[in-house]
Amino acid sequence: MRAPQDIPHTRLKLTDEAQGYLDSGSPEAQVFAAVPPEGCPVAELKVRTERHEAAALLFALDMDESLTSGLWDMQAKSPAAAVGMNQAMQRKWVKVEKSSGRVMRAVWTVPT
Repeated sequence: MRAPQDIPHTRLKLTDEAQGYLDSGSPEAQVFAAVPPEGCPVAELKVRTERHEAAALLFALDMDESLTSGLWDMQAKSPAAAVGMNQAMQRKWVKVEKSSGRVMRAVWTVPT
């Protein structure tokens, strides 16, 4: 008869950043989602990206937007705006029109 032995177990947990990407998509996908079909000025993209992240948070928490209007005014730094723009341009998902200075979608959809 064998003696009982402890079996080591390991649990992995996502970091807050990784959980955010799981909920909202990669930074480049967030940037793509924040660019409307008609495009937007480069300066407006950061605000739109933050709004997209806030909308994803509201959806995840099943909250009414009207109850959390202060969330739209948040000035938190958005990793999607900085990192995502570079990656989205590198993948040729978005482009900046030199004549108008607008960020435009370069493809119809992106992989999920």
